[in-house]
Amino acid sequence: MSQTPGIATYELGTLVLSGVAATNPMAVVRAAAWQNKVRRLGLHVPFFVVHDLGLLLARGAEQGLQAEMPVGAREDLLAAAEVDPPTRELCRHYAACLAEIARSEVVQHAAAWRLGDDLVAVMLAKVLRGVAARWPHRASAAVREELPHDSRVLSAVDVPAAWAMHDRQGALSFLRTTVEHRLHLVTSIELIDLDTLKVLGLLGADAQSSFMDVADLLAVFGSNDANDVVNFSLDLLPSVLETKRASGVQTFSVDGYASVERTGHIDQLILSEMAFDDEVFWQKFAENELLYYGRDKHREEQKRLHYVVVDASASMRGARTVFARGLALTLMKKLTLLGERVQFRFFDSRLHELMKVQGEALQAPYLLSFRSERGRNAT
Repeated sequence: MSQTPGIATYELGTLVLSGVAATNPMAVVRAAAWQNKVRRLGLHVPFFVVHDLGLLLARGAEQGLQAEMPVGAREDLLAAAEVDPPTRELCRHYAACLAEIARSEVVQHAAAWRLGDDLVAVMLAKVLRGVAARWPHRASAAVREELPHDSRVLSAVDVPAAWAMHDRQGALSFLRTTVEHRLHLVTSIELIDLDTLKVLGLLGADAQSSFMDVADLLAVFGSNDANDVVNFSLDLLPSVLETKRASGVQTFSVDGYASVERTGHIDQLILSEMAFDDEVFWQKFAENELLYYGRDKHREEQKRLHYVVVDASASMRGARTVFARGLALTLMKKLTLLGERVQFRFFDSRLHELMKVQGEALQAPYLLSFRSERGRNAT
């Protein structure tokens, strides 16, 4: 215990109040990453609520995590920490709130879409911001130190002992505030736009994301224009996702047979064609009616670079913005499915930052949330 950072013992000690049990030890490590990202967005809340809501949103994405995680007051931890009866009653009300959230449509769909850590952290910041604003201890809750991502450090913490050795008033106050404003928390979850969530989960995210990427994600959920772009993209995406790479057919005598063709070399002629009388054979030859075997052709295509530019000037408002960005998003997804290289950028009176699409991960949050503050250059 002495080798464990004090911040980790304090944060993990609040798990006594947790209402979601996860059997996978890596779930706590992932929750620590969510907590650090939520703090970078300016929201400081106790660790137990980030742990619980995050696991509900990301359940099934973590290997070994059960699809239906047990939701309820952690009676074992409450007993070990010798928590008083009023606090236990608050924990039961909080667990009932979590159970209601777990049955919501947003949580059910989010679990199936395997959301990344950045997206989960942004959703947590969005739904908890209203409750945190009503928290009496929010002014004294700011913590600058980040939680470690080392599973050995986190698993070494004795949760009941950590709860007993630190100030508990802040966590208890947040628990009470959450129970009192239970309806606000549930409503905040339900107000998350499912179409936006689906597109962001579908298009993927860069594993080496920066803070600006997380900030762009947060801006997407607060933008009405982004929702319109997403809805337009969803109308186009079904046909795009059916993209397949068709194999070619050649007449060279290499590789295996692929088809039956009307043209080819004499050595690929189907033998049954030789059984015709000479007059019939030559007539079919003259009219290109003889049948030949076609052979597989493995194309070694050179990847091309596609450059997508999107107008972001003052003239691009409303339906123009929806069409341009929705089409650009769908077009880039199709090109990446074809194995092509893609770069895109916005322009108005000047060219903005060049974005390179890596693999199949698109900078969708940047594209959806970008707003130009520059005017139009008439020249």
